[in-house]
Amino acid sequence: PNPMSTLYLEAAKVLNKIEKKNVGIRSVIYSEKQNKCNIRKLSALVHGVSGKRKELELILQKSHLLEDSNINQISNYWLLLVLAYEQLFGNLKIQGGGALARLVRKNKDKLYECFSKEYPDLINQVKHSKVYEQIPRYLRVNTTIESTESVLNSILDQVKQTNQFANDDIQNYIWIDKHIKNVIACKHEVAKLLCLDRIPSSNELIKTSKVVLQDKGSCFSAICAKITPGDFVLDACSAPGSKSLHIIDMLNKRGRLVALDKDSTRIKTLIKRISEVPYLAGPFVYKKKNFVTIQIEDISDECLLGEIGCIFLDKESKLIRNNKLIMIDYLDNFKPPDLLIHVAKCDFLSLTPTAEDHLLPWYHYKNTISNLRVIVLDPSCSGSGLPQHGKVESVNIEKRLKSLSEFQTKMLIHSLSSFQSVETVCYSTCSIFTEENEQVVLNSLEKCKNSGNLQFSLEIALENWENPNRSYQDSSFGEIYKKCIFVNSETHNCRGFFLAKFVKNSSR
Repeated sequence: PNPMSTLYLEAAKVLNKIEKKNVGIRSVIYSEKQNKCNIRKLSALVHGVSGKRKELELILQKSHLLEDSNINQISNYWLLLVLAYEQLFGNLKIQGGGALARLVRKNKDKLYECFSKEYPDLINQVKHSKVYEQIPRYLRVNTTIESTESVLNSILDQVKQTNQFANDDIQNYIWIDKHIKNVIACKHEVAKLLCLDRIPSSNELIKTSKVVLQDKGSCFSAICAKITPGDFVLDACSAPGSKSLHIIDMLNKRGRLVALDKDSTRIKTLIKRISEVPYLAGPFVYKKKNFVTIQIEDISDECLLGEIGCIFLDKESKLIRNNKLIMIDYLDNFKPPDLLIHVAKCDFLSLTPTAEDHLLPWYHYKNTISNLRVIVLDPSCSGSGLPQHGKVESVNIEKRLKSLSEFQTKMLIHSLSSFQSVETVCYSTCSIFTEENEQVVLNSLEKCKNSGNLQFSLEIALENWENPNRSYQDSSFGEIYKKCIFVNSETHNCRGFFLAKFVKNSSR
């Protein structure tokens, strides 16, 4: 029979010593010659068992495993804790053999039953975090800078250089997404190895903005809005910026984007991310009738709160010389640049366009807003679609959802009723709750209808998209289910996401 895993035996020994000598984990692990197993894995396992000891003891007691395991041998006691941790919190399965391993495997269902009865929130959290680990990291290629094929080849070369994956096995770890042709998916372990799972990153592809870390669901906002070069787009809640960067890429150096957010810290993150796009010049702020280049740390609320905020232009624009904005005296009469990005601090609900906005100089964002075609709206939400969020079990969740839903409905109604030139509105959340998704869509359309201002209809967001199986007791959601996008981690292997697309009746 297979022997007991060395890792489990060593972890049990370390835990026993910590208890007996009353010392810290690191001092025990590093004081001995731990050649028998990987120190990082050992340390993680020991920390894990220590952190969940109370829960493990209760689960083992309730499932009567403590009585069945000859627990008078103290080493068995720690080993049983290690094995129970591995089964319930760690890899969710036990490696190797041994009598105690067989005992835990045999009683696996009993352990899970006690776990879910005693700690329902915790079991959901564990389940969701495991799902999260299975989700690949999605890299959206900035096709204005580099082709998807070229980026894919770079990643494949980087993987080969690590010598950690067999050549004929690589396509199981990296692939082009089947729904979005400029998105590359990398399995967790590859992304981690190549530093393609973090910002800031040492990987040149991220440093040079050739790829952006962006979950697959979040890419649908710009795609479903069908943004094309020359469009005027508003990203109403834009920070920290993934969707704005995607819109900039889809504009392909022609068109305008107004990126708004009401939080100063988040908006500085957004400005920093936009300034990393290699073909953009900026940020420029308006001071004393002049545009000046400014360092991000020097941008004050005062700079961002006006109707100009800060702007970015294409480096190849005739208005840019040596990365500076020139011809200031003539700016008002000068032909607007082909590409213009405005970033401003503004609460979207307080943004009320007027008939005179189009008379403002082109560098005022309200001039752009007077001629918008698309609004991308991704307001604050519960974040319940993110697997690491775990299942939301909270006494206040109903209250919180009610307040979020009311806020989201206000935002959507404002988008659908206050901007005369807008033809398309894409509303999205990273939530799985009906209150923030279907209900917001239904309430907004109903309120617009009741106020005699229903100019938009729900449209199929994406052709050939298959939603996960859902059964609706409320038949009023039927149309929403057919036309909107529902993304979930189990079906689509990415974070939860919802998107509804509205198109103006006159432009259908």
